[in-house]
Amino acid sequence: MQPWVDHIIRAKNMMVAQEIIELFAELIYIRRLRSAVLLLITSSKYIAKKLGPCVQ
Repeated sequence: MQPWVDHIIRAKNMMVAQEIIELFAELIYIRRLRSAVLLLITSSKYIAKKLGPCVQ
């Protein structure tokens, strides 16, 4: 192959690899966010149960 063709193929492969890394990082972020939200909801229900009798 021509040297410029190799360069184009390498650049395309690099772009694909960067996109995969970006998607993986986004997946990790969403999973952490989801677990944090679930923890917040769980703790909020727990707090609401404990404070309910005090407020009434």
